[in-house]
Order: sequence, then structure tokens, then C-alpha cells
Amino acid sequence: MAWPKDTQSRTEGLIQFGDRCPVLEQDPLFDTAPFDTARAHQENQASPVSEYSRHPAPCIESSPDGVMGVAFADELRSMAKKKRVPTKYQVWIDARKRHKLTHAQIQMARELGMNPKSFGKLDNHRQEPWKLPLGQFIVECYLKRFGKLPEDVLSIEQRIKLEEKKKAARREAKRLRRESEASGDSGPMLAGELHT
Repeated sequence: MAWPKDTQSRTEGLIQFGDRCPVLEQDPLFDTAPFDTARAHQENQASPVSEYSRHPAPCIESSPDGVMGVAFADELRSMAKKKRVPTKYQVWIDARKRHKLTHAQIQMARELGMNPKSFGKLDNHRQEPWKLPLGQFIVECYLKRFGKLPEDVLSIEQRIKLEEKKKAARREAKRLRRESEASGDSGPMLAGELHT
């Protein structure tokens, strides 16, 4: 089947599957030679890949000198350095997704001291019709204890970021304090200290 002319003209400038990539050609591990199945069988090895999968991969982004684009490399680095969520917060994130709760309901449940692992038996209003849905149950318990709804609602993700900022500020203050002690500056004297 032949492609329509307008489709062919649109795909002329694009890199096609099987085209050569200057970045991969410089890689010493990249093999441009076609896979020889007869030779593999002679060496008593089963062919690990079919010859159709041995085509060179299309080049993603490259500059004229064959170096991968800086923006693409930065994206790869940032994807590799994803921050891990602490487990004490991850259980709340999982509970929010599993039981379809809002950020406010999760915050209320945390302030009430509820256990997110026990939400499954509380969120059983379909089989046990005398129970409220979990979100309404949390709000009702919160109102019963505190008498009002929370004013400032922070999501778990916002709490994590806020905690990281506080930790960074503490580390910086500690670093500055150590530098000032190392330089010989004793800083403010405590009451009762004698200066000799």
C-alpha cells in the first residue's frame, strides 16, 4: 500500500527507524554490523535476539558534533534523582488514593491520630449499611472532638516540602555555627562563663 503524497512529504525530514544516529555510532558498545545467526549457532549459542531487533535505534536529539542535547541529559538526571517519600507519609498518600479521600480529610484523620492501615475496615459502608462513608466518618469525628473544621489545610506533599525546607535551614544554621566556632570566634558568651 502506498502512502498518500501529503503524508510522505510530512515524514521526509524526520528520523526513521533504522536511520543512523551519530551519538550511538560513537558508543564503543554499539554494534552496527548485522547480527549473524549462523555464526551464533556455530558457537553453540542460541540467538539472543532476532535479526529484526538489531537495527540501530533512532537518534533522540543530537548536536552537529554528536553530543547528546543538554536539555535531554538534564531531564534524564532529574528523573533519576527523584526524591523518595518517607514511609510515614507514603502510607497516608496510599490511603488517600485507595479510599478516595480529600487532603482535608487526611489532615483531620492525622490530627485525630487515626491509623491509615485500619481504614479498610472503617470504609465498609456498602456491606455494613449502618456505617458512614469513611470521609464523612472522619469529618464527624473531627467535629465531635474539635468543634470546627481545620482552617489551614496542607496536602501531604506540601508538608513534605515544608519539612525539607526546615531541615535545609537547620543544616545551614548548623554549618554556619560550626564555621564560626572553627574560625575561633566563640560567639555570644553564656551566663556564668568566665573569659580567661
